Amino acid sequence: MICDMKSFNEASEQDARSWFREQVLESNVCDVWINQIISQRPFGTAEQFLNAAETTWRDGLSESQRIIMMNGHPEIGQAEATDGDPNGMEATEQRGMKECPPALAAQIDADKAVYRQRFGFIYMIFATGLSANDLAEALRERLNNTREEELETAITEFWRINRKRLIDKLGLMDGLAEGAHF
Repeated sequence: MICDMKSFNEASEQDARSWFREQVLESNVCDVWINQIISQRPFGTAEQFLNAAETTWRDGLSESQRIIMMNGHPEIGQAEATDGDPNGMEATEQRGMKECPPALAAQIDADKAVYRQRFGFIYMIFATGLSANDLAEALRERLNNTREEELETAITEFWRINRKRLIDKLGLMDGLAEGAHF
């Protein structure tokens, strides 16, 4: 079982790929990112691993590959994200949507539809610690971005989500430099 950097480095390619799909991305929509990370093993430190994962995410994939991966992520407010496994990642990350008033939820859904139509991908945001009002306000503000600005923002938000997941799943916090942030 993969539970730390050592076990990730030593896992077979198949086991590492399965772990990434099931425990980090909870999706198998695009293995290109995963395969590129796995091919760079072994990693000596948590920082090396996270830097490689981020560089690969930002520079090793095409725009369409990143969009496929982002669109495979549960959307803010989706039932599978908020009502699924109460200990699951999405339920924890999107805790602010759990008690969202119906009118606000409807407005968020309408704004998400406009967002998808305008930008061509789902609304990505690092939702941990944000209320439904925070998420709705950020969505409304980001609808004013150009597609280029929003794509860069979504790419960064997707990375922030997955960086936190990787740190949590591999117990990397102790191996990070003082002051590391999400």
